[in-house]
Amino acid sequence: MIYNARSAGVFLSLFVCLFCAVVALSGIVVCGKCDREVMEPDATVCPHCKAKLPQVDGDSTDVVGTSEAPKIDHIDASVVDDEIKLAQNHLRRGERLLAYFVSRNASALYMLTRKNRSRTARVKRLLKDSRLQCGGGKPVQCSVCGGAGKVEKDWTTQKFDGGTRTSTTGGRNCPACKGLGRVPIRYGLQSLKKEYEKAQRQYRKLQSNREWIAVGNAWAPWDLRKKLTITQTAILKRATAGTCPNCLGLGSETCGECKGTGRRKCDACEFGLIKKEFQGFEKPHTVRVACRKCRGKGWIACRSCKYTGRTKCSNCGGSGQLSRCEECRGSGLLDCDDCDGTGEIEGKVCSTCSGSGKIACDSCEGSGWQN
Repeated sequence: MIYNARSAGVFLSLFVCLFCAVVALSGIVVCGKCDREVMEPDATVCPHCKAKLPQVDGDSTDVVGTSEAPKIDHIDASVVDDEIKLAQNHLRRGERLLAYFVSRNASALYMLTRKNRSRTARVKRLLKDSRLQCGGGKPVQCSVCGGAGKVEKDWTTQKFDGGTRTSTTGGRNCPACKGLGRVPIRYGLQSLKKEYEKAQRQYRKLQSNREWIAVGNAWAPWDLRKKLTITQTAILKRATAGTCPNCLGLGSETCGECKGTGRRKCDACEFGLIKKEFQGFEKPHTVRVACRKCRGKGWIACRSCKYTGRTKCSNCGGSGQLSRCEECRGSGLLDCDDCDGTGEIEGKVCSTCSGSGKIACDSCEGSGWQN
């Protein structure tokens, strides 16, 4: 009898289905770690790699808690190498904030690989080169002249003959802002936050276009995400979370007294000048002299920030990190309630924790940090 290609395909499909049914009914189990067949129907541990086996419930072929993809102990280091190259490319293009996000993700993924001294040095150097830096921001209104840029003040002085004289200093530039009406900011955290949020949106779009999936604040390839254990997932979340949103992990915020300029108006003079009386030959007289406290500048260093423009972050206390989750003690994991952390229920793999004995902490969503 002659069969065409279509008939051969049908018979091949029927044969495959029949073979799978025979394997299922015979009790053969395939180890999810080493992919080897285990012929003993009552075995709970793989004789080859000693990993826990999926348990078949009675006469059915339903596996308890093994619907997930096979788990892995370590991820491929090439994933980390690709992230390092990507971050280095952003650094060369001057996209420092994008490189910051990618380097943090590379550092988190590196925790799931087998440690390598050369790769460790590359990750540390990358984190150092792409760390956040907060410089100056957009200039703000001068507190000495109120933004006018000019000194407009009527001065009344006493003449030698005992009379008075009134003069206006309207054509003189403000000594604090040099006539500009605005002064620079020494610590522009607000400007950095705007750039940070913009770069964060670009980073998420970049990873989505690569078909990567978010794991908390970390990102991983979609095929790798299914293979991660609950402990590995917690490691990724813990490594990329915990940054204080108020100071972006820098530990400092813009000084509220001087608005980040590091200076405030001198309270001992006006526009850097003070009145001083002198005893003449016949009668006393008054002149304008430079203020000794501010040396004629019209401003002094801010006492709160000591001319740095920044103070300790009020949210994290200067640590740059959020507080550890008290429920899970910063691990992001809790013992499974169904199996009491053993991973088994009546000799079968627990379907809630998939045999790991751990579940994600509900309080911190598995990140280990307080939200």
